[in-house]
Amino acid sequence: MISTRFVLLLGCVACSSGTDMTTQTESTSGATAGAAPSTTPSSTAAVGGAGGSGTSGQKGSAGRSGAPVATNTAMPNTAAPDGPSAPTAGSRAEPAAGQSAAGAGGSGATMNSAGSVAAAAGSGSMEPTVACDPADKTPDPTPVNWSDTDTPPTGKYKVVIESDPGIPSQTIYRPVIGSEERMPIIVWGNGGCVKMGLVMAEFLHDVASHGFLIIADGPAQGGSGPGGSGGSVFKNSIDWAFAENERPCSQYYHKLDTSKVAASGQSCGGLMTYEAAGDPRLTTLAIFNSGGADSATLNMIHTPVAWFNGGSSDIASANGARDYQALSMTAKFPLFHGNNMLGHGGTYNDDNGGECARVGVGWFRWQLLGDEGDTGKNMFWGPDCSLCKDSGWTVERVNMGM
Repeated sequence: MISTRFVLLLGCVACSSGTDMTTQTESTSGATAGAAPSTTPSSTAAVGGAGGSGTSGQKGSAGRSGAPVATNTAMPNTAAPDGPSAPTAGSRAEPAAGQSAAGAGGSGATMNSAGSVAAAAGSGSMEPTVACDPADKTPDPTPVNWSDTDTPPTGKYKVVIESDPGIPSQTIYRPVIGSEERMPIIVWGNGGCVKMGLVMAEFLHDVASHGFLIIADGPAQGGSGPGGSGGSVFKNSIDWAFAENERPCSQYYHKLDTSKVAASGQSCGGLMTYEAAGDPRLTTLAIFNSGGADSATLNMIHTPVAWFNGGSSDIASANGARDYQALSMTAKFPLFHGNNMLGHGGTYNDDNGGECARVGVGWFRWQLLGDEGDTGKNMFWGPDCSLCKDSGWTVERVNMGM
């Protein structure tokens, strides 16, 4: 068990002071704001951050303060027809009937009007395949024994949690997708920089159920990983994923969308995200309960960024606000800064990750899947921005230069 005191102490890494800065932004609390373009530039890697308590294989409780927030609502679509019909170790049961699978077709990953992930490639547009050379075979991944049947995940995919021998220092959250689909990639850093891949399993499992391959820092049962900065940890994860996408014997062979890569983390994991921000392969950053980057780090950021902080009781909130304000003075891509009243610990260990997963999923769906509907872009942008009108959130956003 990771004590709350331990996580908070490590989380305080994100609390370094910074100078106040001003910017031309649009602040809203129940207000509306202008629309942003749907395209996002290719980006680099990041490092992630903080808190929440719990042990491997077991849900921890996350403290929250202030008014209650809305719970997640199930997505209106479900499991791919070619996926397994029964749960395997490290996975949840299939979602309820009434959800539909994504179909094939199209030459790129798109979203349909219901927010479903369309097939990544149509007939004739697949990359050339190469037969697996038996000499290149590696041991199979080991399923991780974690399951939670309290509520089904909000995404349409079943998720398998695995330890992969190719990257044993990390824990993999793999959605079971259709043969024509591609998975965007998310690299994740835990609160307190804790190397335990299941410490935020509720949150990560739910995010992965929307079709994202997540590489979380630390083995499933906890332990040590490669040394160095968060930037190097995330770089190693992205290197591994890109290599697996091109290795014919890999289960990920031509199954990953390497044009869509996010770096993300909570608290100390948010600082890891900053350290990776210069990686040119990144396309977005999502920073939870974190802040305190220096100007050199902020200058490396070249992708859309979302900050999700926990209000006045969040020890990292002021730093996150300063980072947003500083970057908004020069950014030429969308920035979103939102504060709720959940405090530093958030809802990461609530069922399906609670409100933190709901907004995180929305950002990833917009930035990595092109979802411009109510489950994606409309949560953050446009005259009907749902978080802008949500009394539980105070929102700032900027889209300068576009």
